[in-house]
Amino acid sequence: MNRNQEFLELTREIETLQAPGGSVERAMAQVRHAKRSKYVLRPLTGLAAVFAVFVMLINVSPTVAQACSKVPILRDLAQAVRFSPSMNEAVENNYYQPIGLEQTHGDTTVRVEYLIVDQKNVNVFYRVLSAPKIEPEDPDDPVEHSFLLSPEIRKPEGADWEYSISTRWCETVVPGAMQYASVQFRNTDVPSELDFQLSLVEPEEPDRNLPEVEPFVFHLKFDPSDTAQGNHFEMDQAFALDGQKFRLTGIDVYPTYLEFTLESEADNTAWLTGLDYELVTEDGTRYARPDGISAVGNPDTPEFNTFRVDSPFFFLPTSATLCITEAEWKLKAQPKTHVDLKTGTAENLPPESELVQVVRQDGAWKLAFLVSAEHPQCFDLRVMNAADEEYGTDWDWWSIIPWDASDTPAPEGKIYAILTLNDDSVEEIWLEPFCTGVSQLTPPLELPLDLR
Repeated sequence: MNRNQEFLELTREIETLQAPGGSVERAMAQVRHAKRSKYVLRPLTGLAAVFAVFVMLINVSPTVAQACSKVPILRDLAQAVRFSPSMNEAVENNYYQPIGLEQTHGDTTVRVEYLIVDQKNVNVFYRVLSAPKIEPEDPDDPVEHSFLLSPEIRKPEGADWEYSISTRWCETVVPGAMQYASVQFRNTDVPSELDFQLSLVEPEEPDRNLPEVEPFVFHLKFDPSDTAQGNHFEMDQAFALDGQKFRLTGIDVYPTYLEFTLESEADNTAWLTGLDYELVTEDGTRYARPDGISAVGNPDTPEFNTFRVDSPFFFLPTSATLCITEAEWKLKAQPKTHVDLKTGTAENLPPESELVQVVRQDGAWKLAFLVSAEHPQCFDLRVMNAADEEYGTDWDWWSIIPWDASDTPAPEGKIYAILTLNDDSVEEIWLEPFCTGVSQLTPPLELPLDLR
């Protein structure tokens, strides 16, 4: 069947549905399921085909035109997924579930608009339709109020779900703007239904009298055909990265991401803590690592690392190449850095770093380290006491030391890592790096993958 014939058949399916009573919603569902059975083919014109069908129906059927006014505008969803090529392709292939669940508590209304779900992930798109009304403490000095929506999952009693929740946007909520949360399941597949909770919380700023609003709890049910979507490929491919030995043991391809697993050899001298990489399919299409994503494996078993890349799920090739361009390491034998705050001295600092200043200021200790500007991530350290208990700290990076009146800039190729320890009663601390070195791979390491 060619693309014109496919388009005409899908159009006839919609035109034969009765209206009103959800005709357009049912029609769109049929279109989506018809398209899902053809994942190996590119769609007619993606979203353009959907809108073309809508225009045709509106012109020929006043009943359908009236029903169309109740269908959410997909333009917002398309805009919301632009950050992820994988989810952008999902939307272009009509792989989403419109739900339109809405709740109002007091002056606040929240609506969950869409879901993009696969075997391991639940991606929820929602918006605040009306914000809480805030009375300023001082009517003569009103402040613009801001708040966040904190997503959670209500796990049924006895459920053994291991999952994590991430949000794409960290800024405060703008009423009417699409928000996004992703729930990634680890030790189990996505269940058939779950409770998704959103709570209003104050950002990290002075209290602005955010009213108490009970959490919004949405009961989400998933299309079984969506929660089954995923392909697993067993692998056993040995390779070396800068002298460290690994095996690529498996690849999982889902609509929203591709994940590959690396197993570290026991005699390696360093842990692998991060990679830069991309996937190149047989037709030359390049899939990059999602923003902000690196190793996502269990930190208690660092010999296993899982990494993600945008997914070619909808046009799955028979072969691809994994290209690794950079690796981050933590030496197994790297000792912790000891800092004596009273004397301003440090022992066992990571490579390419030195302690420049230690000051006691405003009830806190502030430390300035001079580190490599090329790889400042190697100085993102855990700060602990002698019992390995972490302190509440802040790290920041400056070209000058902010409290130093001389305003002396860092030497070329260097930057100041500024540590603030919010307890000036502490006399000594221990620092443990997450990364002690970076390897640039030129040319990139290329691993051929068989996806048949």
